[in-house]
Amino acid sequence: MTLQWTTSELLAMREAHFSHMNETCRIAVGDGSRDEAGQVVHEWVEGDSVACGFGPAGKVDIKDTESGEPVIVDAVARLPHGTTVEAGNRFILESRWGTALSEEEVYDVVSEPRTGPSGTVVALRQVTS
Repeated sequence: MTLQWTTSELLAMREAHFSHMNETCRIAVGDGSRDEAGQVVHEWVEGDSVACGFGPAGKVDIKDTESGEPVIVDAVARLPHGTTVEAGNRFILESRWGTALSEEEVYDVVSEPRTGPSGTVVALRQVTS
């Protein structure tokens, strides 16, 4: 059975989802630069700040979409419907609960986006270097 929502139901779901996004973040896309040895050394191109939701994930494992190897996930981000994001991007957390962080937190997006009727969810691994 296929569920179909009316336009007003979809808009209400998206508004509720968006109203619970208490953080701000930016998505950064690597430009694919390579060093002399041919290794990828991205220069990151950052997008504009957007409202988002953020929650620690408790170090869960997921399978890498390409290799099938386990990947440790540190957090999950909820993004507004229509946000462009993909595995391999960077997620930069600017604020939590409406308060700017003294130091922004940087995460790799380690899952393909899961998009539903109200928004998009991606898994994150914190960048430590």
